Amino acid sequence: MRSNARILGIETSCDETAAAIVDAAGTVHSSIISSQLDIHRVYGGVVPELASREHLRNIVPVVRQALNGAGSAYADVAAVAVTVGPGLAGALLVGITYAKGVAFAAGIPLIGVNHLDGHIHAVLLDAITRIEDDRISRTRPDRKWRAHAPLSGRKKARSIGICAIDCWRVQGRRNRGGL
Repeated sequence: MRSNARILGIETSCDETAAAIVDAAGTVHSSIISSQLDIHRVYGGVVPELASREHLRNIVPVVRQALNGAGSAYADVAAVAVTVGPGLAGALLVGITYAKGVAFAAGIPLIGVNHLDGHIHAVLLDAITRIEDDRISRTRPDRKWRAHAPLSGRKKARSIGICAIDCWRVQGRRNRGGL
């Protein structure tokens, strides 16, 4: 993959439709998120069928906004990455189908991303630095990282909030996480 290659990332595993444009150096050129919080609030949690329908409504405009925000077009995209699970089956289906269509039409690679791995890497992005080694590329799976900085407050709060919501639901309690 060329060093200035741009990757379109798509995420639809639950109740947010998201798309981002990232280059091979790790620079995020745009990131668009469409939340469904207001839709699911009245039910006290995510309703899978409603989530899937909202993803269908949102996927095209969210991806277009991400491309426009990065000053990119589909022709500039070298690969498409998409969440393939775990998540809500119908919600995942929307993102995967759209990503497959883009990748097929453009003749570019499709990269499946595990949702849990994505959470882990998102938290680590603020706290990692690449060990300097000219032989290691950011696009190679054998890259080496080390922690050097504390997590930002925003990412800590989001991670803690997601964990709390999941714990309350497992315990059968009404969601106290803001829904």
